[in-house]
Amino acid sequence: LNELRHIETDLAAILGTLQGVVHVGALPLGRTRILPEAIVRLMAEHPAIQVITNESPFDLLATELRAGDVDFIFGALRSAAYASDLTGEAL
Repeated sequence: LNELRHIETDLAAILGTLQGVVHVGALPLGRTRILPEAIVRLMAEHPAIQVITNESPFDLLATELRAGDVDFIFGALRSAAYASDLTGEAL
């Protein structure tokens, strides 16, 4: 059901317009400099995109990611044993 919130955004993308809301789970190591700079650059290039950050502990963010309430988590990588159902990517 959470995918239904993306219908309007998906249709706009088909027409070549980037718009909508990105929900970012933010962990401490990235949210003080890297993430704010990335948000500013993104919004300068795509003003129709809104970014909402959720600054919570990893376990809570992982639960929200699995439920589709968060689009991705930005921060220090976790070992595969810690969250074996999630995929981490290094910047």
